[in-house]
Amino acid sequence: MRKYRTACTGLITQQEAGTICGMKKTTVYFPEDLELRLEAEARRTGASQAELIRQAVAALLDHVESERELKPWPTFNFGGPMTLEEMDQAIYESIKRKVARR
Repeated sequence: MRKYRTACTGLITQQEAGTICGMKKTTVYFPEDLELRLEAEARRTGASQAELIRQAVAALLDHVESERELKPWPTFNFGGPMTLEEMDQAIYESIKRKVARR
């Protein structure tokens, strides 16, 4: 079986040749203004455009996945039994405070 030399991993087989350092290549199309901003950020930070794109995609997916995780139900300590009207009012006030924080 023929092997090819890479900078990261040494010798690899032809089946592994579609990857670089364990990463698969993909193509992304950007509008010109976004590409110019990416180029400027790469120059500013000294990071490659590919690294900046990987970081941005990872940050997006981390955020999306954390939003999907089940959040615990809110708990209320009302100090004792309540009427339905009191319970409705307490829930309304809690939601109102949460919306105001956004």
